[in-house]
Amino acid sequence: MNNPPGGNQNFSRVEISGRAKGPDPRIYGRLVEQFTALSSAPIDVSYETLRELPGFRVLHTREQGQATALAFERGELLVQTRSADNTETWQVLDEHGLRAEKAEPPALVRRDPEIERWPVFSVEDRWIARPGTGPLAGRRVWPGTRRKDDLRGLWIASDETEPELLARGLFAQSVVTPDGEWLVVAKAGGTDWCFPNGVVRIHIADRREEAVGLPAADNFNPVAWLPAQRKVLLYRAKDGVGRDGEKPVGPRKPEFHLLDPATGQLTKVTGEFRALFQESWRGLQPAGEAGKVWVALPSAPDEAPGTIVARYDTRRFSLLPRLKIPGVTFSSPDMWVDEPDHSMVFIVNGDVLRLSLPR
Repeated sequence: MNNPPGGNQNFSRVEISGRAKGPDPRIYGRLVEQFTALSSAPIDVSYETLRELPGFRVLHTREQGQATALAFERGELLVQTRSADNTETWQVLDEHGLRAEKAEPPALVRRDPEIERWPVFSVEDRWIARPGTGPLAGRRVWPGTRRKDDLRGLWIASDETEPELLARGLFAQSVVTPDGEWLVVAKAGGTDWCFPNGVVRIHIADRREEAVGLPAADNFNPVAWLPAQRKVLLYRAKDGVGRDGEKPVGPRKPEFHLLDPATGQLTKVTGEFRALFQESWRGLQPAGEAGKVWVALPSAPDEAPGTIVARYDTRRFSLLPRLKIPGVTFSSPDMWVDEPDHSMVFIVNGDVLRLSLPR
């Protein structure tokens, strides 16, 4: 408590018999006990906008550990929870809730050694590329600075070797092709990201670096590798205001291009792209048809709260909505769809919820 018994609370006192009294320690103690009991009592979780929807269930509540991530691995749905002391644990989720025993974390979220490279290196981007095949199989690529000589660049490292320089410069948001042959990455056009930047493609085998054939812009970066297209999606736009009074640099409306990393060929595309900006460490969940994935699109801040669950066509960049969920917002990485069961599990406010999907 901020105001211990007998302390100066800076409140007006009530004078009795001409003598000022502080709070009665017995009454104060009882109040503390009651507030402590209230804060530790289980909370009845209620989602009024969801309770009438088919299949609604609360599988796990935040009071048992805040749910922070979902993953499907080894044929089981895993949930990461964070305790009051910030301890993170993975557990298997079934129809009854989380199993008591701990589960092995998903491979893609196991702690990266790059986190431990400080102070020799500073890793400057959360996007750490992990090529599965090709010249860099089993190694990682990340942008950072070697601090002893302030050398900025893209670095290659593994658990057994010291980081090796791949390319000099200030980089961010790298995307590696599945064959491990090409890397597409944003590259700063000046000493920092205040200047308009470009995008380059790097042939990893001979470390040849080539600029993508589009002018620099205030915001210009790779978004994701699209398996159905076998291309990298690029985003290009200008800021609302320029640097130091200068005019913003980039197209009037945000634009998107498909890049063939091997040839540099570009194709401008239009459509719905919001879901692709939700790419996380586990990517978007494949749907039953080739080129389609499951997505959850939350409402905009100025709209009534709600989320659209849909299939997303990565060839046509279009949505096929399946369910509109009122009153709550979440995004694709916080959802997993069980297609055979026609149901979905999702995280809201640290709780794990379930709903049925229309057949």
